[in-house]
Amino acid sequence: MTTRLPNLGALQAFEAAARHASFSRAAAELGVTAAAVSHRVRDLERELGRPLFERLTRAVKLTAEGRALAAALGDGLGRIRAGVDAFRRQSRTLALNVVPSLAAKWLVPRLDRFAAAHPDATVVLTATEALRAPGSQDADIAIRFGAGPYPGLDDHILFPLTLVPVCTPALARRLKTPADLAAQVLLHDSPRQLVMPGWPEWLALAGVGPDVDGRRGPRFSAGSLTIEGALAGQGVALGIGPFVIDDIVAGRLVAPFPLMLRDQSLAYRLLCRQGDDDATVAGFKAWVRAEAAATAGVMAERLGHRADDAAPPRARKTRRSSARMSAAKP
Repeated sequence: MTTRLPNLGALQAFEAAARHASFSRAAAELGVTAAAVSHRVRDLERELGRPLFERLTRAVKLTAEGRALAAALGDGLGRIRAGVDAFRRQSRTLALNVVPSLAAKWLVPRLDRFAAAHPDATVVLTATEALRAPGSQDADIAIRFGAGPYPGLDDHILFPLTLVPVCTPALARRLKTPADLAAQVLLHDSPRQLVMPGWPEWLALAGVGPDVDGRRGPRFSAGSLTIEGALAGQGVALGIGPFVIDDIVAGRLVAPFPLMLRDQSLAYRLLCRQGDDDATVAGFKAWVRAEAAATAGVMAERLGHRADDAAPPRARKTRRSSARMSAAKP
């Protein structure tokens, strides 16, 4: 006759509480409240018909029965975890949490190369502005845009923020100098959650006078939308380098002026849990960093400046960052 097992959630709560000798630390590990752990343990005690913990004033202590059960469960749950981990390594799902514009304009067009190098990994990509903590159920790796830091996470910069004017080849034929932008529609990338440099800063860097109003023109909440406007011939966009380089290489867009604005305080950042030694996570990190380096090299070649350009910066203040810009010329 098969004995009916208690609820697995109650067994997990008890095992964690026994291992930590604390309901609160067990709750932190399981992602629930301490009260939830306490209720699950009490439910288990009622089902088994005997106490597993002594409740002291500010601590809990295992009873003799509790110690025996904890030893058996620790071994059993450890075997289950090892089996699940082995299964995941055989058919690994890699959960990515990526800002939408970078996903659409840069990462997705390259993912087939990762799939070819890692045929056993199934990528599940969520494009969202909401950060899911790497190492959680929702994300193994995140790629975010911002100034950082991200405490408790490994943080590697993929791309510092770089901005360059882009437009269709037909429109570019009307542009001889930056002053010619006075007669063109300027397309703006205006993310809701972060202040970043834009047309006014680029025009100042180019030495353009007040005849060109850098504040006029339509605004878009995502860089990918701004680029779509430029591709449609609706105006000149101040494009983020990695977002526009593929369109420049393909001839769909051109950069009419050899002048790039950089903000060293803002970047696209690769984030993962510290100490994560999962082979698939490590493989993706190495692959995406190599892809970012290759893109930086193409940008340096096609936009007319070296990838390691370190022209003297100029400081500017925004509400959330001290931005550093530099001009890069051929």
